[in-house]
Amino acid sequence: APFRAAVAALAAAGVADARREARLILAHAAGRDDAVVFARDVDLDAAGLARFRAAVARRAAREPLSRILGRREFWSLPFGLGPATLDPRPDTETLVAEALARVGDRGRRLRILDLGTGSGCIALALLSELPMATAIGVDRSADACRVATANAVALGLGRRVQAVCGWVACWPRAGSPGSRSGPARRTPWPISWRRRASPESRVPATWRGMSAASSCARKCRKMQRKR
Repeated sequence: APFRAAVAALAAAGVADARREARLILAHAAGRDDAVVFARDVDLDAAGLARFRAAVARRAAREPLSRILGRREFWSLPFGLGPATLDPRPDTETLVAEALARVGDRGRRLRILDLGTGSGCIALALLSELPMATAIGVDRSADACRVATANAVALGLGRRVQAVCGWVACWPRAGSPGSRSGPARRTPWPISWRRRASPESRVPATWRGMSAASSCARKCRKMQRKR
């Protein structure tokens, strides 16, 4: 009965594939996200039933399913999400495809800088296609860095990327995958949220972001001239 009520509620809210989404929510409530489940095979306890009903209500209010489940597929790869990350959109895959088209030889040793990395979906999608590349993902949010780190490790790409938290701390550290002074680190995606930026000055946030992005761009240009 709860499952049928969920399907009816989602359909009434205009959810296109109400039965499929209700089944996904049911699996999530039962702690079986990676399984294909049917209502007759799931016996939820009181806590699980409460989770299921709460998630159905959120979806009926048209909250994205990926936010409720905490995951989203991007570039045919599974990505975990969090409150500090954006929801990877299918049209963003166009950016990945365009970058790969411009690379040409995918066996080249490349370094990728992903500003505002969020879940890490862009950088990690590129690394999945570029076996010799390394990447640096930069984000102001420590929570986003944690999500991106977890995604990198889950995808087996943690040794080829470095997460940097804080816009003004985006320059690679010695010995990191993006630096010129030593080999890549041997530990999974070093998390640098402990090395935060200094207290922000009293200027509008938009100006701070533009200034930080310009600083990163200037550093990248200097690096390219030295090569």
